[in-house]
Amino acid sequence: MASAGKNTIPETPTTPSATTTNPIPKDAIAKKIYDLVVAAIGSATVSNSSIEYISEATGNENLESEAKQSALKAASLYAKLGMPLPPKTIVFFSQTDEGLRRLAVARGCEQLAIKNESLAGGGYAIGGTCNSGEPVVIAGRIQNWSRDQGATIGFHHVLPHELFHQWQMTNASFCVWWKCGNSDFPKWLYEGTPQVMARLVYWSWNQSKTPDEWLNYWYTAERPDMFSMCKSVQIELMIDPSGSFNPTGCAYSKGQIAVEVLIANYGGFESLIKLHTTKTTPGYKDFPNFFKSVTGREITEFYSEVNNYFVTRNWP
Repeated sequence: MASAGKNTIPETPTTPSATTTNPIPKDAIAKKIYDLVVAAIGSATVSNSSIEYISEATGNENLESEAKQSALKAASLYAKLGMPLPPKTIVFFSQTDEGLRRLAVARGCEQLAIKNESLAGGGYAIGGTCNSGEPVVIAGRIQNWSRDQGATIGFHHVLPHELFHQWQMTNASFCVWWKCGNSDFPKWLYEGTPQVMARLVYWSWNQSKTPDEWLNYWYTAERPDMFSMCKSVQIELMIDPSGSFNPTGCAYSKGQIAVEVLIANYGGFESLIKLHTTKTTPGYKDFPNFFKSVTGREITEFYSEVNNYFVTRNWP
């Protein structure tokens, strides 16, 4: 039996403050990110987005409840940072491809069923819209979200990451006759940004570590395989969206550091937004020219700064 529920973002989220006893980053770039996010969280902006959850309800209700809290916090923070989610999003918690299609049809999302979307081998994916226009997140088998089978940062980043893709898919500028997407941006930007945003969401309510410390923890305690795989991988190897997972998969982990440099030293979240929303030509190969038009600086300078900062962050 399927279960459905709607959640609207609360009006008064918890606000972190730099005056508390919570740790503050010592690194200059990480401190800039911290200060920008603290200021944003303290703003009066609230989210007008809602999320509808549809579930096969097969004994994972506690995990789904945990995930919903992350999604609520994500929608709130994204709105405060100037990247609000669509007015309404549908999330399917499904266990089987057959169950996903059944739930999709029952909800009036026949297009999703016709497209034969799958659970991506037990993962989670973005896919399609429903007949009334709502974008969809396919959450997949929630019990597989964390290698530790617990509510870790690996678990809690999933919905915030996929929900941020909805902002990208909704707001990326039109590239000639199709919508800009993953193939129109370097992978470090298109996948690294949702990872950074998901980590900031996690930090917003788990402040025992600083945002940069949570990155270190994520890829040493939870995903040391990604840390090892990405040693000696420089930013230039995280560009091609169609490249093999090793090394372009480092865009998800180490690539977050590049996005931090971009935010801290190349125009803040405003530049990050412009890089996503003002591109008008198809393909990622002209991105260096576009980058300069937005930031006023050469992308080669940015890449050099990022590679040097990998060393500073102990991930050469």
